[in-house]
Amino acid sequence: MTDNSLINSVTEKLGINKLALATLLGVNNSVFTRIVAGTRQLPLKATAAMAWAHVIITKLPLVAAPQPTQEALNNYQQQATWCLARLQPLQKQLLQMQTHYQQANNMQAFLKSYAGIYPPTTPKQQRWLDEQTYQAQQKIQKNGWDAQQQVLLKMALLRAEAAFYTTHGQDVFAENK
Repeated sequence: MTDNSLINSVTEKLGINKLALATLLGVNNSVFTRIVAGTRQLPLKATAAMAWAHVIITKLPLVAAPQPTQEALNNYQQQATWCLARLQPLQKQLLQMQTHYQQANNMQAFLKSYAGIYPPTTPKQQRWLDEQTYQAQQKIQKNGWDAQQQVLLKMALLRAEAAFYTTHGQDVFAENK
C-alpha cells in the first residue's frame, strides 16, 4: 500500500482532513503536503503509526445506527403533524387564488364585451373601464399559473417533509431492529 493510499484510507475512515492527520503524526504540514503529492515518503515512525491505525480501523466492527428514543419518535410525529397543519392554509390560499383568477378572467371578458356593445361616451367612463381592466389584469397576474405553481410547490414540499418525518420516525428505525 502506497503512502498516499494509506493516508487516504486512514483520513476517510477517521473522518479527518490530511492536515489534522499530519499534526497527529507529528509531521510538518509542508513536508506532509509533499508526501501527499508523492515527492517525499513518510518517515518510518509515521509509516508504522499509519499502518497500525489502518489495521485497527479496518478490524473494527461496523456500528449499527442507534435506536431512536420514544422522545425522538414523538418529535418526528409532531414535526409531521406540524407539516400537515401548514398544508391547510395553503390549500385555502390556492382555492382563493383560483377563485380570484377566474373572477378576474370573467371581469376582463365582461369589460371587453361591454366596451364593444356600449362604448364609453365620456372620459370618466373610459377611465373607469381602463381602471377595471387594469385591476383585472393585475389580479390575473397575481393569481395566475406561476403564483399557483409556487403554492403547489410549497404544498408538495410540506407533504414530502411530513412523509419524511413519518417514515424516519417509524419505518426506517423499525428496519434496524
